[in-house]
Amino acid sequence: MKALIVINAFYTSQASAHQCRRMKEELEKRGVESEVLAFSRPWDCQKIPKADFAVFFDKDVAFCMALEKAGIKVFNGSEGTENADDKIKTAVILSSLGLPMPKTLASPKRYVYEKDNSVYDYLIEELGLPLVVKKARSSLGMGVYLAKTRAELIELDEETGAEEKLFQSYEEGSKGESYRVIVVGGKAVASMRLKSENDFRSNAHNGGIAEKAILSKEYLSLAEKAAEGLKLDYCGVDLFCDQPSIIEVNGNAYFENAERVSGINIAGVYAEYILEKIRR
Repeated sequence: MKALIVINAFYTSQASAHQCRRMKEELEKRGVESEVLAFSRPWDCQKIPKADFAVFFDKDVAFCMALEKAGIKVFNGSEGTENADDKIKTAVILSSLGLPMPKTLASPKRYVYEKDNSVYDYLIEELGLPLVVKKARSSLGMGVYLAKTRAELIELDEETGAEEKLFQSYEEGSKGESYRVIVVGGKAVASMRLKSENDFRSNAHNGGIAEKAILSKEYLSLAEKAAEGLKLDYCGVDLFCDQPSIIEVNGNAYFENAERVSGINIAGVYAEYILEKIRR
């Protein structure tokens, strides 16, 4: 049996290298030949690599779809990858399921940027200040901003221009802190607390420190429902610490810190889940 482990060629870090190495180790322990695939050049739509399945640690929805069209079973599939990568789509799905999240307003699709002062008044009236501004497609805490004043909101909107984005109410009670729950195959398998002393975002990329966390069934169930609703085989669900409410969902969340602080072999759990699905 052969597997592809798909990663992005244009982003490398200790955490991404760990993710790839651990997944390869656990698959090969189970007798699966594994090839790491990272495109740095344009790929040929007519020549898709051969494999029995693929573990997709990227956000390239088109290539994920190409693998599926070639008959390769992909974890996460293109639908789940797209659902988690687009924060507006994530918000629409979670809201349709009635899952708790901050009040969220999505920007309409714009082809050119035009400043409209009435929009800023509306956002402040609906969400208050400060408020959170998020690019619809961003990772690692990048593209997430806090507008403390009307002037900062205008400046952020001008900087991001016509990019699709969403605006959310700011939850002061969880400033610089969050829980992350790793969900595999619809089941919460590990959790941790992320804390940052210097940033309202707790993401490890922005200096957040990971600690072990034992969460209530309410939190774990919420993470599982989010993963199921977004059609994700694997993900990290970020939750507020002061209330069971969803911050966001990461479809290819790094698990280096989660494995370290929880002591759980997340790569092994994911490998077992994949092979069980393949054998079916």
